[in-house]
Amino acid sequence: MARRKAIDHGQASAIMKAILKAVLKVLHAVFLILCLGYLIYAVVMEGEAISQLFLKANVRFILPALLLWPFGVLVSALFASQIINNTGERIQYRKVLSIYLNRIPAKYLPGGVWQTFARAYDLNSLGLEKTRIGILVVYENFWTVMLAALISSIILLLRGSAYIYDELAMLMLAGIFVLIPIAIYFRHKPFVLKVHGYVEITVTGLIFWCIAAGSFIFYLHGFEGVMVDQSLLSFFANYLFAYVIGFISIFTPQGIGVFEFVMTQLTDFSILQTQALILLAGFRIIVLLGDMIAWLLFILINRTGYFQGAEKNNDDMQNL
Repeated sequence: MARRKAIDHGQASAIMKAILKAVLKVLHAVFLILCLGYLIYAVVMEGEAISQLFLKANVRFILPALLLWPFGVLVSALFASQIINNTGERIQYRKVLSIYLNRIPAKYLPGGVWQTFARAYDLNSLGLEKTRIGILVVYENFWTVMLAALISSIILLLRGSAYIYDELAMLMLAGIFVLIPIAIYFRHKPFVLKVHGYVEITVTGLIFWCIAAGSFIFYLHGFEGVMVDQSLLSFFANYLFAYVIGFISIFTPQGIGVFEFVMTQLTDFSILQTQALILLAGFRIIVLLGDMIAWLLFILINRTGYFQGAEKNNDDMQNL
């Protein structure tokens, strides 16, 4: 009887997970369609103003935005390498970098998880245990976002923003402090790093956010006069906060629409909100092009033999 109940419970749990997965998939699709539909509508309605805005874009700022983004991939690979090394394994940075560069195209496959799966597959082929891969995935998705939430929440609260965003910032900050005693309780668990490990990934995480936000700032400064004067620190906080809100919005793929909307609420633009939304969405093209530059450079450099021996199964991307 007890065994039957356990089986029934397991089946019920599996069914609920399947239903939840299906619901999220539908929500992703619906929200993506709505966002794209709104952007198309906005482009049609504001077509002339938007075309003039982009035609007058200053290449001296747009180009640095494009060229700065690929460095984020290098730092992401360093972040992963540091976590791996702090869990007791030793994998060369060049090997991790090879995987991260080669798997960039998987980032744009439908579903949003294939890049993570592809990286995990390659790391496992290098001998990294699944447990340690799991730790890496958790830190990649948790630590950098927590760092962004901590920095942006403090700056927003000190600066003072719209009421709802002050409340959200306070909530995120409280959530982070709640995690401190939990971390202390689990300090002897294998997934908890040493102090120097946290210092390493925190510094690397800060560098990554500086690169990402720097690319975004260069991009927006390429459109003269669209933003009211704002300090770089304040703009940096706006970017991090909008990213975090987009990240935790599980109903939207890659924060599409949410990130842009929050940015328009936190940043003073001299143009209409619909125009600002289109302008902000345009940065996703910079990200796409920046990622492709990094990937193409990897392909070219790999032909010289630099990465040979650094990866074992990087040519079997078609199998995933």
